[in-house]
Amino acid sequence: MLFTVTLGGIAFLTVYGAMSLKSAFASPGQKEQQQEVMARGRRAVILGALAVTVLNPHLYLDTVVILGSIGGLVAAMMFFIAAHLAYGLWESYLG
Repeated sequence: MLFTVTLGGIAFLTVYGAMSLKSAFASPGQKEQQQEVMARGRRAVILGALAVTVLNPHLYLDTVVILGSIGGLVAAMMFFIAAHLAYGLWESYLG
């Protein structure tokens, strides 16, 4: 299972990186056309927010696989406190 999730994460990051690289080298005219397509209203914004949060495979990869495997190695209370402190620092610096 872990191997399958790892391969899925690698594939996702590879495709995402290739799309970003293609977008970086696109001509300004193409970027303007893309901006017009992206301005479609509230539904597009809501679906975009869902894609970044709930549908993001990094969420599950980081939370379930990585944190779950680390959490199984340490005492539950120590892990709980450290995870919440790290989350608070991350959100503070991100905001």
